[in-house]
Amino acid sequence: MARPKGSKNQDTKDLYEIANRLKVSPFEILLQIAKGDWKSLGYESGFKSCWTSAGIEYEEAIIKVDHRLMAAKEAARYLYPQRKAIEHVVKDPLEDMTEEQQLEAYENAAEALRKKLHK
Repeated sequence: MARPKGSKNQDTKDLYEIANRLKVSPFEILLQIAKGDWKSLGYESGFKSCWTSAGIEYEEAIIKVDHRLMAAKEAARYLYPQRKAIEHVVKDPLEDMTEEQQLEAYENAAEALRKKLHK
């Protein structure tokens, strides 16, 4: 028997159960990363010490800007609906005209332009 439309399959139920048991919210973690909230993620500091190949020490952010951006973009997918592309079709008005009608339209446009230029 097939499961009802919209109901969760067993694998999804298992994943929810694991997340609940571990008290982990993947969406909340995404937002914490996007915010750069290193404390709530369990880090002692927002920076770590690194060294160059020449032995020069420098500090680097625990949560890098590109990781924050990726987390924000991923979280936004769940908060805001994705816009669908809209195809813009510009139809040539002369397409449905006979040759006589096209010639008349060109002549009318030329006459209107002449009148405007000679004002």
